[in-house]
Amino acid sequence: MSPRFYETAEDLKRESDVIAFYAKKKRCEYQKLPIAYKADYALLRDGELKAFAEIKCRKVTHDKYDTIILSLLKWHDINALAQRVNVPAMLVVRYTDGVYTIPLREVPDSIEIGGRVDRGDERDVEPVVHYRVERMKRVGRET
Repeated sequence: MSPRFYETAEDLKRESDVIAFYAKKKRCEYQKLPIAYKADYALLRDGELKAFAEIKCRKVTHDKYDTIILSLLKWHDINALAQRVNVPAMLVVRYTDGVYTIPLREVPDSIEIGGRVDRGDERDVEPVVHYRVERMKRVGRET
């Protein structure tokens, strides 16, 4: 079964806006990564890798749901890569009321079967990690 990619140009633009905001806050540059890396971006300072970032954009306020989810496999792969090269991996989420983050090295609150069912793709339902949004740190609000 060949992979399906659901990312649109609009999705990539939103992610790019979020990483630009986050990188500026962290005084870093950023580089979009190939899909094989699982993480969306590398954060760099003076050309040196400082962190990996996975970006999510949500059309709700941060407190609409109790948790934010991420594929268990993606969580594992990003963490394994980050640990191997001794840099942090961050989940960065844009909500309608701000940008929030949590280090992916932090232990998830739960692991359950979940995901999307609206596309009719059975590959969208898989083991996912849940982080309670109250554990996330607000970075700020994009202007």
